[in-house]
Amino acid sequence: MLFYVKKGVSNEFALTLTELATEGEGTDWLFIAKKDEGGEKHKFFLADTSPSIDRYNLFTLIEGTDATFTGSGEWEYEAYQMPDQDDTDETRGNLVEVGKFIVERTKDEVPTHDADTTAPVYVKD
Repeated sequence: MLFYVKKGVSNEFALTLTELATEGEGTDWLFIAKKDEGGEKHKFFLADTSPSIDRYNLFTLIEGTDATFTGSGEWEYEAYQMPDQDDTDETRGNLVEVGKFIVERTKDEVPTHDADTTAPVYVKD
């Protein structure tokens, strides 16, 4: 699943984690977000707010509170069904989904155009 995350705001997204979850094993969802191989990594729990968990799982990620992503661009995530929210050791959980999300650039990260730069224009004779 691919979804987008804006920095500094509340981001809502839907996944289908219950499909592969083990019944009776708990509904605490641990997310692990990774920027690149060996790069930035975040672990955080999100509550499922879906009114119909048998069909989809609805989450709200508050960027800057639940996790702060310093780099924009593509991130990978893993979602784990955990026995309780006090345990962040994913080896004790059930991996239910792997996917990607995009952290959008902030205004400070967007390249700007230098109005003083000139470029030659070629006219066909």
